[in-house]
Amino acid sequence: MTRITAVVLAGGASRRMGIDKRSVRLLPASPTFLQRTVAVGRAVADRVAVIGDPYPNVRATFVPDRWPSEGPLGALVTAFGLFPDHDLLVLASDYPLLQVELAARLIDGLNGHAGSVAVDGGGRRHPLVAAYDARRCAGIARTLFGAGERSMVALVDRICVRLVLDDDVGDSHGASLSNVNTAEDLDALRVRCQSLDRGFR
Repeated sequence: MTRITAVVLAGGASRRMGIDKRSVRLLPASPTFLQRTVAVGRAVADRVAVIGDPYPNVRATFVPDRWPSEGPLGALVTAFGLFPDHDLLVLASDYPLLQVELAARLIDGLNGHAGSVAVDGGGRRHPLVAAYDARRCAGIARTLFGAGERSMVALVDRICVRLVLDDDVGDSHGASLSNVNTAEDLDALRVRCQSLDRGFR
């Protein structure tokens, strides 16, 4: 039986945010972004590995990125090297409303595919909310990265993927794929939370 490892990407410099996004809370009583993402991964995977520097009060295995400052594709190549026979659920740590149901659907979507990628209501793919079969993807990812490519979209464009719509899992607000990159994004999402069901908090 294939093991499933949730890989949380948390090695970014948070330059656009201005502060370490791992420590940000959507609401005062919310867990930090990193704590919540790890919790989602733990709910559906056999283990959770965080690619990035250790962080307090987070129960997960922390793994140094072999190529820090080289973006998420390098972090994914790091994960493929560590877990070459696993299915990897890849979760960026700046989707604070990500729902467990979507994460589970991504894993299910790997059946017969090299990747399973979340898509929002506008049709935008989210390769950092996705699942990848390491056996099928690792060589392609390493080749791209070695050739100087740093875009996750480049990997998605070269593998057989299943696209998973967030509203297919009952996420009627499209909340799971609300990405926070800047302080303005955070403020807007906090306002939006006031109209969302309590279950999204």
